[in-house]
Amino acid sequence: MLQKRLAVQQLMINKTKIKGTGFENLSALHSVLRVGLKVMKLEERGLNNVLDCKLVERDLSLPNLDPFWQGKKILHLSDTHLDGIPGLLEVIVNAVQNLSYDLCVITGDFRFGKGAFHPASMAPTLEMLDAINAPLGFYGVLGNHDFIEQVDYLEENGMRVLLNESADLGHNLWLAGVDDPHLYECDDIPAAAHGIPETASKVLLVHSPERVREAQKVGFHAYLCGHTHGGQISLPVLGRPFSNARCKRKFAFGEFDYKEMQGYTHNGTGASSVAARFGCPSEIVLHTLKRK
Repeated sequence: MLQKRLAVQQLMINKTKIKGTGFENLSALHSVLRVGLKVMKLEERGLNNVLDCKLVERDLSLPNLDPFWQGKKILHLSDTHLDGIPGLLEVIVNAVQNLSYDLCVITGDFRFGKGAFHPASMAPTLEMLDAINAPLGFYGVLGNHDFIEQVDYLEENGMRVLLNESADLGHNLWLAGVDDPHLYECDDIPAAAHGIPETASKVLLVHSPERVREAQKVGFHAYLCGHTHGGQISLPVLGRPFSNARCKRKFAFGEFDYKEMQGYTHNGTGASSVAARFGCPSEIVLHTLKRK
């Protein structure tokens, strides 16, 4: 998987067109939008919409949940793209310092661009990590914007990056994570599930909602992801033209259920390609664990 990921990273560095889907893969449209927002004087409004992060509080119900975990809260961020969104770091830091939570998970896309990795792009992310205090664990997965070189920076600053593997959180709760399934296609859900007891409560972190069926088949009880940005731009009458994922739209936005598995597709805490949102608020999510 590592060699496959490195090969895709090289294609990105060379700016070779790679299979993808949705808004963020339409580079010509990005240029049109940037010019259009500037001409219509909507740049500031679009950026302010990104910075106006909504707090979403919801329950996450799991079978066999040990009483220890009842009521514990998971802080969920996704698609922060911090190096490309001026002012967002301060918004996130202020928000998390006023929240109570026990675990933190981030479902990928830490940086804005997709070209060659430069350590400077990690600076705002590392500041954000310093502001997060998750006493029961801090975990993440990589997204389609992320390079493998970022892992060391993230782990040196307190986050464990799950690359097709799992972590025993104790008291019968297991958390697994896979590499990006959207662009790199380096995910391996069976490998991530390997060794997890059948009777455990099982949560899977994925960058995108494109592996819902596989996750349910393997036996995960919850699927937390991001990537779609909630569409990022919602148009009058037309709604959200882009789901940004190769899956049914019912999996691409917010809460969903698939058979016995719960899912949540995060709207994203930042924005991609264009630092603007319209009709699709950015969000910070708190999942409260409940016994199903």
